[in-house]
Amino acid sequence: MLTKQQKLLLAFDLSSGLSVKDAAAKYGCCTMTIYRLLRRPAFRKVIARHRAQYMLEAAGKASENMSLAAQTIVELLKCEDPKIRMRAAYAMLRLGPQLRDSAEIDDRVVEYELEDLQQNEN
Repeated sequence: MLTKQQKLLLAFDLSSGLSVKDAAAKYGCCTMTIYRLLRRPAFRKVIARHRAQYMLEAAGKASENMSLAAQTIVELLKCEDPKIRMRAAYAMLRLGPQLRDSAEIDDRVVEYELEDLQQNEN
């Protein structure tokens, strides 16, 4: 039988990508115990919260790096070699709208996930 603290740690580990088999070995229980826990909505909510937090953190890191990538392209637009300038311009024109659309979709997904979590809490 897992304690409440072990269940929370287990949820954290599962949300981080630990397999059920490896989690069972780590917590000294059988895989069926974990599968039973996974059938409980409250346990799945804890995992979903952790995953949502990971997504927000990953989006933040990606945003930081996207700024660096965009700055690199801007610097390449000033290069003396016309071929490099052309490729940089192409990259800016092609990727800019795609990145904006992707960011908007990511924001919507996170909003929906957070709304779902809040609704399930009530």
